[in-house]
Amino acid sequence: MTALLQLYAGTRLSLAAYVQPIVGGRLFAPRWPEASPNRASGIVLLPSTEALQDRLHAINGTGEWLDGAVELTTTDAAFALRASRSGPIAYLEMVRDEEGAADLPALQSAILWADGLLRFGPAQLEIGQARHRQRTMWPMNAALRAIGVTAGDALDEATALGLYEAGETSSLMAFARPIRDG
Repeated sequence: MTALLQLYAGTRLSLAAYVQPIVGGRLFAPRWPEASPNRASGIVLLPSTEALQDRLHAINGTGEWLDGAVELTTTDAAFALRASRSGPIAYLEMVRDEEGAADLPALQSAILWADGLLRFGPAQLEIGQARHRQRTMWPMNAALRAIGVTAGDALDEATALGLYEAGETSSLMAFARPIRDG
């Protein structure tokens, strides 16, 4: 299995005003699917690329890697926690395996920070073992809902943002709309 999608999602205030000027990276606005209008305005996405992590670690040091659930370090988490004082920030990660369903990841993880506190996670869920569970309880959907994303007519919040459709971090940058003034 390989991590296909790694990103931060949050309010424009938290990511554009605090994180992006300090560590750089390009911000993206989700492309709302036509059939599923989403009422969450001001949500932006910051792909967690290797270059972004390198800049973050150059500023704050690497720290220790968090156990298991996500590919973040303690300094990445501390930085997101500080940034969440400006608005909620979620870190989302999807992993897909070769044999899994094309429309869903094999594994998804999420962490949520808000008001300078860790509010949720790190939580991880193997989708194959949890298909009986309501999608609202899946980690990515819970974190997205907490930052203001609604599913609308879509199956869930991640679908409403087009994250399953984008599938991987590099595709997200082509799929979503770049924010030019971010």
